[in-house]
Amino acid sequence: MRCKNSTKKSKFYLPIIHELKLSTNLNKIQEKLSISKQQLNYYLRQLKESGFIIQKGRGWYEPSKKSKIQLSMVFFKKRYD
Repeated sequence: MRCKNSTKKSKFYLPIIHELKLSTNLNKIQEKLSISKQQLNYYLRQLKESGFIIQKGRGWYEPSKKSKIQLSMVFFKKRYD
């Protein structure tokens, strides 16, 4: 029995943070990443609880300093590996 191709949850955290740096429009982020509204809310809640994003208002999120440091480390590592 074969399973459908599924994307791992860990693949969405960094793209969501990156997209939040570019735009705060959650509908655009959802469409660009081809995920449902419920999935996006799940990832946003997880990122908020772990301190990678800050909720500034209803439906308005921004990356925290912690996420900026983490993103720069990831991109630096990819570039020089």
